[in-house]
Amino acid sequence: MSTFTLSKTWQVLGPFPIGTREQDFGADPLENYGGFQKLRYSTGAKYPSELVEGGFVGWTMINSNDHTLGPIDFKNARWSENGVPFGWSIEQYQAWARGILITHEPVQLFVQISGVSEFYIHGTRYHGDCYGYNTTTHLIQFDKGTHAIDVRMVHDVRMFGGGKAPPQCQCHVRIEPKDEASMYPEDCAIITPCNSTASTTNQQGASCELLMPDYLNDIGFAGSYGSVSIQNAGEDPIIVKSVTLCIVDDHSLESRNKNGLFMEYKTELIVDHGPLYISPGQIRPVGFSFQKEWGSLPATTKILRFWVRIGLAVKDSNNVIVATSTVVEDDDMEEGGDEFAIRATGSVQCVDWLTAAFKYTFLDYDNTVQYAMAKRPHVLNSDASKPILVALHGAGVETDSSFWINSIPTQKHCWIVFPTGRTPWGYDWHGPSTRNVFKSLEGLAEIQELLPPHFECMDFATTGGDWVTVSAPQETTRTLKPHDDRDWNIGSLDTLIVMGHSNGGQGVWHLAVHFPDKIVAVVPAAGYLKIQDYVSFANWVGNSYSDPWLRGILESSIAEYNNDLHLSNMVNIAVLPRVGTQDDNVPPLHTRKYVRILNSHLQQPTAIKTSEVLGQGHWWDTVFDDKTVQRFLDQYSSPQQKKRELNEFCITLMNPAGNGSVYGIHVEQMMIPYRLGKIKGAFTTTDNKTLLTLKTTNIASFRFTKHFKGCNKLIVDGDKFSHLEKYHTLQGGVTLSFDGKKSKRWKLEGIKSNERSAANYGPIHRMYESTKPLVVIIPSCTSHYKHIALQIAHDWYLYGRGDSMILCDTQAIASAILDYPYHIYLGLVNENKRIESILADKPTAHIDFEKTATMITGIKVGDKVYRDPGTGVLFMRPINKHTTAIVVSGMDHDGFESAWHLLPRRTGMMVPEWIVTSKDMKSSGIGGVLGAGYFDNEWKPFGYM
Repeated sequence: MSTFTLSKTWQVLGPFPIGTREQDFGADPLENYGGFQKLRYSTGAKYPSELVEGGFVGWTMINSNDHTLGPIDFKNARWSENGVPFGWSIEQYQAWARGILITHEPVQLFVQISGVSEFYIHGTRYHGDCYGYNTTTHLIQFDKGTHAIDVRMVHDVRMFGGGKAPPQCQCHVRIEPKDEASMYPEDCAIITPCNSTASTTNQQGASCELLMPDYLNDIGFAGSYGSVSIQNAGEDPIIVKSVTLCIVDDHSLESRNKNGLFMEYKTELIVDHGPLYISPGQIRPVGFSFQKEWGSLPATTKILRFWVRIGLAVKDSNNVIVATSTVVEDDDMEEGGDEFAIRATGSVQCVDWLTAAFKYTFLDYDNTVQYAMAKRPHVLNSDASKPILVALHGAGVETDSSFWINSIPTQKHCWIVFPTGRTPWGYDWHGPSTRNVFKSLEGLAEIQELLPPHFECMDFATTGGDWVTVSAPQETTRTLKPHDDRDWNIGSLDTLIVMGHSNGGQGVWHLAVHFPDKIVAVVPAAGYLKIQDYVSFANWVGNSYSDPWLRGILESSIAEYNNDLHLSNMVNIAVLPRVGTQDDNVPPLHTRKYVRILNSHLQQPTAIKTSEVLGQGHWWDTVFDDKTVQRFLDQYSSPQQKKRELNEFCITLMNPAGNGSVYGIHVEQMMIPYRLGKIKGAFTTTDNKTLLTLKTTNIASFRFTKHFKGCNKLIVDGDKFSHLEKYHTLQGGVTLSFDGKKSKRWKLEGIKSNERSAANYGPIHRMYESTKPLVVIIPSCTSHYKHIALQIAHDWYLYGRGDSMILCDTQAIASAILDYPYHIYLGLVNENKRIESILADKPTAHIDFEKTATMITGIKVGDKVYRDPGTGVLFMRPINKHTTAIVVSGMDHDGFESAWHLLPRRTGMMVPEWIVTSKDMKSSGIGGVLGAGYFDNEWKPFGYM
């Protein structure tokens, strides 16, 4: 008999308006009437909503099918009529659904709901699996009885599509019991589920999330990194002590040959300091490196079976309060505890790299193990300057999908790299996804050493079952082609041709305008301009309650991703924009607008033309595989094709933290952060001497990079630098800064050490670009804050496969962890001792708390003091040169609750560097924001107060 029953009938109330990416600001009209969780089903109750006929909605009963609720069709909604003035953004609606879970005995259940961002059980908020990745669950304790599950459903146009009435959203509830009969320590560790092709099942029926590189026939593994994700289903912390990787081939399994292949690899955990610890309920990716002890596999091998044995230990949580395994300089932590091991199994494809793309693994910017796909060219050559093709997938596309890999044909001499962007939706190829692109290229360069002719070859078939080393030749017909150059090279990491479709097409534009010096040509297909233009933010509920000035402050936090604003940065890049004329997903209007703006910067009306394919929609099989695209690729991958040099240029940027080198210049500091900055430049040559004249707007410091073509003389805003040697500017590294306090002139000097720069600019979503795990520090390990820390760790893992560590404020923290780039501090200032400590370190703090011995009396931002109950605050603060704190706090617990919801989870969240919230956010969205803004270069807050 099952230990639980989930109702098939759900109570649904809606639809109500909601804007794109607005729900984390609250913006729930039902909060004006007590909130959904306090409302009870009533056939006579009505609530106002402009989306429906008559302007009022009531409760309905809807049956689920196999725990799937929806698609829901609100038949009284005027979708077609509403869309006339507002377009498909009016289809972005919200509704609430209530289901009943009956537990027949006290039980722990693994619960997750896909297709939604939040749901509530016992009044506690849990974060859903919005995109249906199937990689996370929440372990929840239920008493015997009846429990309401309240689900906030949002019809996200980007997810479910728009323009096809009626809009329909759905969600799926996954509930699995934890095996309460299990008495062994190993039952505390769960290999987490995964939607990848490498997933298998473990003893408890959960799929295994394992990441391993492909095996290249006659060569070896395409990378030396793997990863397995583990969820701690116990009540005490778990320490990961060891990992062992073993391999067996299918030939040996089928023949049961005792002399067949069985290899145990020398394996090491990828950790920075001490063993890795997993908090109760947390999921962490466990990365490992391996070094093969043997050579290659026999030609008959098609599939490799492998297993990863993970050595673990359970630690008493009372002991870990004082010292955690990962962060404490305490050798005793490795001793004691119940030691055990679990095993995760999977399979690896053996790939013929001469004819097929292959999966390789690498260490990403944050030291997690990620993968990318690569496709070698028809002929390998030794030209180190040739471009590499980079292909960016669309939203929801898994990188190793055959349709995506096969959509771009193999090139004659150029490699093709298919990055993941971390996950199928990733971060719209911004921030963490952008960093992943460049690290995937570095990863391919690193595994070049593992590819022929650098390998060992073993022979199995000719020896009757024994493994011996082949003495000659050094390669086989399956390792190199006859015309391959043995001294081949993958090409230049600074000479890229970037291609992409849909969200990936937008990503192409993003990379081109932010990192143009690395890119020679682009093929963006069906790419949108920016998230605000794809699904308009005009219908936000909070717009009706908020100051327009505040909205401008908030929107500036994502303005760095406005591709159209930055198009002047890419006028020397070759562009082949592509659209299908019947595209109803990303209308051709977006691409045509790109072309209009780009040609206006070029001052040539037909310089760039859109390649429009008649009759085609959003996707067609030959979008990148026809004569038009191939001619373009052939032209710009030719050694004779050089990037056009400019005599005049204009650099445009909002935030140097997300920009690379543009025309050989990297901006280091803005005069007023998050305000538009520009550098207009002009080269002139006299007597073989080059003069560069620059005129700046809102730029405080910049440096020349290795991409700069050099100059002998320089004039910046009228200040002359005539003693420069062209050699020095060619080498890069020359930095100029504006002295705004004394001389009011430009000088050959760097930024002052106590000032902010691109290295520590925000906004808050920059935390996901941390080069180490996120560190979440909570007060005294209380259950409420533990739960919130788990939601934060859950989101970073779910949306970015990122890693986090959860610590208590009373724990001793190693100095190395204190230097991790981002620490998130949760709790009231009189609860979390670490918050009080970091604020006390700098007594001139410009965001601080007023308090008495027993209570908090105010939150001070600059000269403004907020004193109302229910006020929350979220802000950045420097701890040291390397580390930035993100403090989440409030006047009271209600204030804290509204503030922590604004920690960004996905792209498009308009959260700047500091924000003050109120309880009115629940109903009015950004209308309940009391203040928001940024910090200047001396960490003084400015903005809307």
